[in-house]
Amino acid sequence: MSCRCCRKASAPRPAARRRRASSRRHDAPAAPSRIGHADEGTSASPGPARSPRSTDESSDADAMKHSGADAMKQTLLAAAFALAGAPALAAPTASVTEGLYSTIAGARTQDFDGQTVTGVSYSHAVSNLRSASVPGVTARPEGSTGWYLSVGPTDGSLVSITIDPGLDANYFGFLAGSLDAYNSITFSLVGGGTVTFTGADIAALAGYPADGDQHRSAYWNLLLDEGRFYDRIEISSSQNAFETDNHAFGFAEALTFGVPLPATVLLLCAGLAGLGLMRRRRS
Repeated sequence: MSCRCCRKASAPRPAARRRRASSRRHDAPAAPSRIGHADEGTSASPGPARSPRSTDESSDADAMKHSGADAMKQTLLAAAFALAGAPALAAPTASVTEGLYSTIAGARTQDFDGQTVTGVSYSHAVSNLRSASVPGVTARPEGSTGWYLSVGPTDGSLVSITIDPGLDANYFGFLAGSLDAYNSITFSLVGGGTVTFTGADIAALAGYPADGDQHRSAYWNLLLDEGRFYDRIEISSSQNAFETDNHAFGFAEALTFGVPLPATVLLLCAGLAGLGLMRRRRS
């Protein structure tokens, strides 16, 4: 008679159970890998195969890229040269002429001796009008007769001139002497924006230093770029003084011996710089 433990050890396993266990071991699915990433040392299961671009497609894409770059190059060059030659984008211009009054055809003059301009009004203190020089304070521009306008801390540091926009004024002229770097004229433009000339800017046009020389006087002409007009002028000086006379207002096409600011040259250089940047990106 055998014991129960010996019978249990010697009992054979059913074949069906061994087959099911073996089937489970071989059919167990692999643990999924992270989406889009293959674990190091193992290969990710391949997804749908992508067909590589054909040679013709690559050539077409490269041709489109180069043709787009060429089109951009032509556009930049055309814009640069068009801007350089377009009168509508010309910079503000200034010139200096001899004499006591404006020589611009159609310009109207206010001389502070009773001659006024319709559509132009001044806002200033009584002390801004002088009839003689005052040592250490103000000096009459050479050639000026009667009253003149003096702007500075002593006489009043700001004079405003309002112009009727209907005058289409783009030109302003004035007789001035003893210019200093701290003198300034600011134009408020119709539609917004300002343009400012300092005494140093104005004096440089004639090759003068802005050193306040009282024996150096000239008639100055300032012209805005084409298509722009002003409706207000502010004359100011942080020190004594900025002396002017015979103010002229009007419309002008151009100034004789004008000295334009180099804005169009800067536009052309910007276009050429853009071409150079595009070449570097292509390479």
